[in-house]
Amino acid sequence: NVATLILANNLMARYGGDEGVAVMGIATSLMNLMLMPIIGVNQGIQPIIGFNYGAGLFGRAQRALRLALVGVCGICAAAYALFFAFSGPLVGLFVPGQAGLRALGVHGMRIFLCSIPVVGVVMLGTGYFQAVKKPLQALVPNMIRQLVLLVPLYLALPRFLGLDGIFMAGPLTDAMSVLATLAFLAPEMRSLGAKASRRPVALAAAAE
Repeated sequence: NVATLILANNLMARYGGDEGVAVMGIATSLMNLMLMPIIGVNQGIQPIIGFNYGAGLFGRAQRALRLALVGVCGICAAAYALFFAFSGPLVGLFVPGQAGLRALGVHGMRIFLCSIPVVGVVMLGTGYFQAVKKPLQALVPNMIRQLVLLVPLYLALPRFLGLDGIFMAGPLTDAMSVLATLAFLAPEMRSLGAKASRRPVALAAAAE
């Protein structure tokens, strides 16, 4: 994370000068603020999933994960909608009286933060697989995001799109990371459903 942030700041300085670096700083601050609900839900849901999965209550683990995903995506979509509607005043809090920098910030951050509504899928998916002790599935989406996609996109896109390429690198990476996470989560959810449906039968057989 630190290395990619340094790279992004260097690219911003090259393509946008001091204003670009300032916009990246504002964008990072706002992104951290918008990620707080996801982090909170992720930390709260992990022990619930881990306990139910370990106890063989697979249906509960499945419902907990599904509820967390729907809730986080809904909260973050609403947060981004509010940011989009009031991005001018929000950016103005960081750079009062600087119309040019404010306009660049509004334009850039509307792009930079547009993946917020779905990025929770990656974080909650990673948290789920950590809770059920499946480290490979937890590691791969983050590795894809940080090493396979983000750095190459940061290096390639600005050559064709300038500053917009830097703003777009994060959302494009997030979108592909979401797809990678769903590729692991979808069969896992089906497996949880199948295990949950078999459990009552197993309990009845044990009682007999």
